[in-house]
Amino acid sequence: MELGKKVQKLRELHGFTQEELAKLTGVTQASIARIESGVVADPKAKGVLKLAVILGVPVEVLLDETITIENWQEELKSFRISDEGKELLKVYRELKQKQKRLLIDFAQLLRHQDINEPGIHMNRNLRSPQG
Repeated sequence: MELGKKVQKLRELHGFTQEELAKLTGVTQASIARIESGVVADPKAKGVLKLAVILGVPVEVLLDETITIENWQEELKSFRISDEGKELLKVYRELKQKQKRLLIDFAQLLRHQDINEPGIHMNRNLRSPQG
């Protein structure tokens, strides 16, 4: 499947108009229309990256013509993420790059810690300042 068809399909699955997708990615609506129609078959890497992020797919899904949206969606279904995992992923996506690295380092540290060890206190009732 071509890049333009994938962008159009994903845009429609997300319920975005071309104009909405353009605003989210920082390009013009005309650029989105040219990509979807195949006039621009090889857009700049920065634009493809922005499209992938907004459309919620890896860049490879957009660029690899052997990967269809349907196949990618089926592959995603095979991964089951708990509510806690979804919450962690949501928080992770909102972090800046340095914060993401710190979170990964902290998670790796936790993986090797025994939470029953003296001096390790876990409070599962902690909430963000918003409530």
